[in-house]
Amino acid sequence: MSAGHVHVADGGIGGLATATGLRRLGQRFTVFEAASGGGHWGACLGVQSNAELALRALGVAGAEPESGMSVHDHVPRSWKGGALARWSRAQIGHGVGCPSVTVSRQAQLEALRSAVPPSRRC
Repeated sequence: MSAGHVHVADGGIGGLATATGLRRLGQRFTVFEAASGGGHWGACLGVQSNAELALRALGVAGAEPESGMSVHDHVPRSWKGGALARWSRAQIGHGVGCPSVTVSRQAQLEALRSAVPPSRRC
């Protein structure tokens, strides 16, 4: 990586995941978060199989099925409530080797925060 310094303008899941990747690459960075206190917004977060694979690649283990609720099917619906399609998240998860789960958003944020030193966040 270059000798520059990266400014990450997001202390949420996306910004902390970016910072974790930058840290693993040896890049200098600072994460800027507008909210004070780290934020406690949202109750749950859907972590799909591909997102879990990305978290594993960053060295930040995502939630295991025991700590979240497994997602078995995905059924997008019309504004009237009728099913538009259906596919098996369980089958996809089995095929790629990790499940889709719904987890506590706060727990996922804390896992990512633990991978980014406080000295790199402001």
